[in-house]
Amino acid sequence: MKKIILLTALITVISFNSNARARIPVCIPCEYIETVIDLPDTIQLIGEDNVALNLGYRYEQFNIVWIPLWNKDGEYCLVNDAEDVYYDLTAEEKAYLTENHEATFEGNPLSMWDKVGGKAILLIILLFIGWSYFPSKDKETETE
Repeated sequence: MKKIILLTALITVISFNSNARARIPVCIPCEYIETVIDLPDTIQLIGEDNVALNLGYRYEQFNIVWIPLWNKDGEYCLVNDAEDVYYDLTAEEKAYLTENHEATFEGNPLSMWDKVGGKAILLIILLFIGWSYFPSKDKETETE
């Protein structure tokens, strides 16, 4: 197992040195915005640029090779259709959305992959590494 880890580390170092553009995609932290509820185009929810807005969720995510490891600082906001501009919600806007569009502002609306996916994969990798350090029963019987 040590040889496999050493070989993997050696290949990684060689790939970093051989091509400057070939890098492992790491995002620490990146900001993402996802639309939670598509709202109808109403006068009350038109943004500063006269763009219709939807209810969105803005959060920061730590990921490695597009595998989400951790999310933080999540909050609801108003977001445009392209999901590149957001506006913070006021208490009046939250009350309006709750009353007229049945929006809820509790909990985390992210998908299961964004919530748990990377943690599960990381746990499985760590279990395999830990399992590789235990001797197998076949080797124990051969030594006796």
